[in-house]
Amino acid sequence: MKKNKQNIISTSPSEKDSFIKSFFSKLKRLQYSFVQIFFKEKEKPEQISSLAAKVLKSKKEIDKIRPYLNRLNSALSSEGITNIALTGTYGSGKSTVIRTFQDIHKAEDPNNDFDYLNISLASFKDEIIDEEESKSQGNNNIHFQQSQDNFERLLEVSILQQMIYHVKPSRIPDSRFKRIINLTNKKLIVTALGFVIWLISALSMWKFGVFSKINPLTWTFSFKDLDFTSFLIIGIFLSGLANIIFRFIRTFGNSRISKINIKGELELGENVDKSILNQHLDEIIYFFQKTKFNVVVIEDLDRFRSTEIFTKLREINLLLNNSELIQRKIVFVYAIRDDMFQGKERIKFFDYIIPIIPFINPSNANDKLTELLEEEGLISVFSQSFIDDVVTFIDDIDMRLLTNIFQEYLVYKESLQHELTQDNLLAIVIYKNIYPRDFARLHKNEGDLYNFIANKDVFIKDFISKLDEEIALNQTVITNIEKDKIDNEKELRDVYIFALLSKLNNPYNVLIEGKDVTLDKLSEEDNFNALMDEQDIKYNSFVYNSSYRMYNPTKTSLGKSFSDVEKEINNRHTFSERIELINNLNDGYLEELKQQNEILDERKEEIKRWDIKRIFQNQDVSNYLGEFEHSLLMRSLLVNGYVNENYLDYISLFHEVSITKGDYTFIRNVKTGSSLDFDYKLEKLENVIKKINENHFEKVAILNYQIVEYILNNKNQYETRYKSLKKLLKSEHKIVIEFIDSYKRSNQTDNSILFTEIPKIWQGFWNFIVKKSNKFSEKKINEYFQLILTHSTLPDINKLNNIESFKQHFSVLSNLGDLIKDKNNTAKLKSIINSFNTKFNDISELHYNSEELYDLVLSNDYYEINTTNLLAIATHESVSENKFNSSNYTTIRNLDNEFTIAYIDKKIEIYVTSVLLALEENTSESAKSLILLLNNSDLTVMTKKLILESTLPVFQYLSEFDEIEIKEEILNQFAITPSWENVMDYFNSYENENLDSILINYLNNKDVFKELTKSNLSSLKDDDETKKKLALAIIYCDDLDLESHKSLRKCYHSSWSKLLAFEKLSYEKVESMIESKFITLSVNHYDKTKDNFSDLHIKFIERSFSTYIKAYDEYEMDEEDHSSILQSTILIDAQKKQFLDTLAENDIIENTVIATSATKVYVNEKVSGLSYSLLYGLFTKSNSNEYRIQLFNLNANSLDRSEAKNLIGQLGYPYNRLIKSRKQAKISSNPINLEFTNILLSLGIITSNREVKGMIKAVATA
Repeated sequence: MKKNKQNIISTSPSEKDSFIKSFFSKLKRLQYSFVQIFFKEKEKPEQISSLAAKVLKSKKEIDKIRPYLNRLNSALSSEGITNIALTGTYGSGKSTVIRTFQDIHKAEDPNNDFDYLNISLASFKDEIIDEEESKSQGNNNIHFQQSQDNFERLLEVSILQQMIYHVKPSRIPDSRFKRIINLTNKKLIVTALGFVIWLISALSMWKFGVFSKINPLTWTFSFKDLDFTSFLIIGIFLSGLANIIFRFIRTFGNSRISKINIKGELELGENVDKSILNQHLDEIIYFFQKTKFNVVVIEDLDRFRSTEIFTKLREINLLLNNSELIQRKIVFVYAIRDDMFQGKERIKFFDYIIPIIPFINPSNANDKLTELLEEEGLISVFSQSFIDDVVTFIDDIDMRLLTNIFQEYLVYKESLQHELTQDNLLAIVIYKNIYPRDFARLHKNEGDLYNFIANKDVFIKDFISKLDEEIALNQTVITNIEKDKIDNEKELRDVYIFALLSKLNNPYNVLIEGKDVTLDKLSEEDNFNALMDEQDIKYNSFVYNSSYRMYNPTKTSLGKSFSDVEKEINNRHTFSERIELINNLNDGYLEELKQQNEILDERKEEIKRWDIKRIFQNQDVSNYLGEFEHSLLMRSLLVNGYVNENYLDYISLFHEVSITKGDYTFIRNVKTGSSLDFDYKLEKLENVIKKINENHFEKVAILNYQIVEYILNNKNQYETRYKSLKKLLKSEHKIVIEFIDSYKRSNQTDNSILFTEIPKIWQGFWNFIVKKSNKFSEKKINEYFQLILTHSTLPDINKLNNIESFKQHFSVLSNLGDLIKDKNNTAKLKSIINSFNTKFNDISELHYNSEELYDLVLSNDYYEINTTNLLAIATHESVSENKFNSSNYTTIRNLDNEFTIAYIDKKIEIYVTSVLLALEENTSESAKSLILLLNNSDLTVMTKKLILESTLPVFQYLSEFDEIEIKEEILNQFAITPSWENVMDYFNSYENENLDSILINYLNNKDVFKELTKSNLSSLKDDDETKKKLALAIIYCDDLDLESHKSLRKCYHSSWSKLLAFEKLSYEKVESMIESKFITLSVNHYDKTKDNFSDLHIKFIERSFSTYIKAYDEYEMDEEDHSSILQSTILIDAQKKQFLDTLAENDIIENTVIATSATKVYVNEKVSGLSYSLLYGLFTKSNSNEYRIQLFNLNANSLDRSEAKNLIGQLGYPYNRLIKSRKQAKISSNPINLEFTNILLSLGIITSNREVKGMIKAVATA
């Protein structure tokens, strides 16, 4: 007893715990059930689209098929139409029309006349497909093999089965087809109980003599005597017996079909007819007799490509409609394909045909797809181009297939869950539906799609080969250039050595750095470079000693440096400059070729990283499609990248183990090339990096703060990924620049990491920011600049020395900002400045910020020569800005700063062009300073001319200038005091006896020649011959203005009787010289003027007639000259009379003009005593009666009557009538004519002369 008690006590704690746990468990379940029942709404299942034929509900949808519904209704209602066909392509919507019609005209509707029996043979399709495929593949495990005849019988059995099983057994109780009946427990209990009661009643009848109690002979008709119990027992027994006999008769009636079970299997009896339908025609008639079906809808019968079954069905339909047992119209409605019957066959089988236009086809499937997407609210996640194109390439698209594709897409979308490109996901689902077997093989890394994607290297082979050829070709050119470069430099050294040796006298070696170098070794690079530094070239030569008749070795100095020899060979470029030109020419092309090869190598790597889409954007995919060659769908999906290398993401589930879901999203986006935010948070960073192939580190999608920092910090550990990241960071891609800029601005990053590496990775980074990127402001560019200076190492910064834009940016001190003020940066900045050889463009604030850097810059010329910098230096030495601007060069020369003065002397051209000429007020330079500048050989002539133009000087002596070009410009600008000394200096500075255009222009200036006329050449110290040379140059200069020529030709006092070259002068100048008697008349001068200046020789005579007349016979004259002198307005008649006296009579009378002029001269000079012959000649040639009559009157005393008449005969009318017998002439009355008629009267030529009314009437003698 105690022991049991102890056991109870010992076990009680455990039982107690178990009870408590059980209690709380049940309590929690109760609580959950309570919440579910009373508080939580039950989730309604999501409505999905079935693949079965759709029943259209909306009016809009029903209206689309309204024509079919109306036609079908009319056909069903019409007499004589018992076989109706709905024809259309597969998936055209035949079943939808039928189901919608049945829904509108419901069988249970009392107003409806149609009762439908639907028979579908779709289940046979798979068996046929399996059978055909098994045969084609040679598979011996055939699922279902029958002969064609057996198959048709099975088809008929299926039809019969669907009819029989469509109704309850109770509706066709006399059917010979017996089915397994599902007996419920309740029914079994009732049956068993009834059977037991029947057995009890039977036993009671035999055991207790119940039959005797119902014997009519024993009836007393007394209510008391009635044995109700016996009647009840007998009633129960008889009812049970009748029921048993009824069931026996029905069950074991005559039948040739042994069994039909619930699975649809049918066992044939021993006798098998060819047609099941014909064999059981009585069953079919019985079926329709017992049911109300009057519309039999048969679908999918066309899948078996057999028309025999239609014949049998039509025959059955005919029997049914003609049967007196049925007595109603029964219509068979068939849903079949258009191509089931050929030609007129369809008319033979059917009474009415309704064609169904397909609901969708490749041309409008995209609209239906859009509708499905809009219903699910997914339209925005797809690209419109994808929706428009993808389904149009599915040739046999139908509504069922489209719906199935969409439903599968929804399942995949919800199952995969992580973010995917929806275009690609739907593309995979489409591929799965069109190529299901290939899709299944894809999971095993097999199949056509797998092989296509795995052959990526084959696709890019041609691209790579072409690039390799270009690289090899460039490399060959590079090798040749490098070889030629060495040869060119050696050849140039040989040219200089040859020129040097030609100046030496019998050399056998040359002293270089105190060592003897044989001639054949001079062109070697080291020896030649040392020779270039020699200031006095010395050499050993053999000198002939005539005393000893032998050659003695002697050390000789050439007295020239190598630079002197350089200038003699080429005064424009030194040897080093010419080598640099050659190298630059070659190096430029060489560098271009090397850069091309680098670009080609990068291109190769880029091509290797191309995805399928990118590859086939650059070449035709046709040659690589393989099994997909004739599939426009797969061509579209592959070429547009909807199905690509990342297919596994779209057919596989993700499990979070080594990375998180967010990490996986990042990895997937990197692989697909889709970028996330740069600051996207990664949890398991190292695992993420390991899961991303190094090739993807060249894609912009990899750009993430954490990724980039981790790789840069662990570049040795991830060497290949680092190399790929380097290529990406220097790719100049727009997104790379955005990343770097975002990284710089982010407070989540460490700028020292990236900007320590950037100069190493991408030396062109700075150049890109400044020149190629147009999105950065100056402020942002400067931020990058300071980050590079702050975080980059000196070696990396020094590599930027060859980037001009970086050096230029560094040369702007303001860009350095506060870096200058921080003394911790001074050493680094000094090193950079020295390395860059920086030229700062503005140092005006430098000495305020860092005196140490200021001293460095000034002492090493690390600043640009410009106005700002020089003003800063001058101001630092207390020079006023006004003085700096007005006399700049003079002021700088006076600075106490030897570094600046030496720097300007060294860079004098830059100084003049960028400073001196830029100062508009700089017009007060001292003459000494300007002369120093204008005589500086380092300045170009053009620059010196600009100096003269800008400073407006006036110099005293032209002889102070060295170059003829400067003298020319001084004269051009009239920047010299006019004096014969300056004119003579310039005239003597060029080798020409004539004035040049410069001097002509100068002497033509009015102020100049007026000033020069105040003195003459005699004041010059030059010899007379030089003076005369200048004077003749002036005299013979026809380009001088006439006024200038008149003034300046008197500069030298001399008698210019033999100016033999004045024929070069213009007519006006010679005329002027003649008129001013600057040149005297001489035979030579006369001949020159006669030969070169039409009438100036006459002017010569006119101005020096007395000289001429003294030696008239020395001057050659012609008839025209005689005429010109006689017509001269300068000569008086007395001089002309003198001239006529020098002429022979024939010279006077043979020319009409001369004769006429001579007549006037003789008349005016009242010359008499002229010979008859001269008078006759003058009368003959002269045309003036007045002068001829006067000459006649003057010379009448020397004429006889006959001569007088002859002379009168030469006079014109009316004078010539005076010698005609008895003729009267009337002439004007004047003293001359009166004297004339008196002389005639005295000579007896006329008889009278009377003066009447102003006229003289004279009558000739008989």
